[in-house]
Amino acid sequence: MHDALANLAKKLTAAQQGVEEVLRELEAQSERETKRSEQAQYGDDFDPDTAQAQEAVVEALAEAIQRTDAAAKELEEARAALREA
Repeated sequence: MHDALANLAKKLTAAQQGVEEVLRELEAQSERETKRSEQAQYGDDFDPDTAQAQEAVVEALAEAIQRTDAAAKELEEARAALREA
């Protein structure tokens, strides 16, 4: 039984690492898109249509980051529960 739980804990660890990698990629993309949004809103390339679209992209990325972070925390809690068993 303990071997099965240890195996599942390893799988949860791998899943959490994958989620954390995706989170880092989302954060990096969010930074890039935020810069593009600021350029479209305030820079030499001012374009209200582009600015609005970029703002929607930034908001979507923010939501994805929040949900991905929550998933990483849930995986950590699941792994902790297996360790306690």
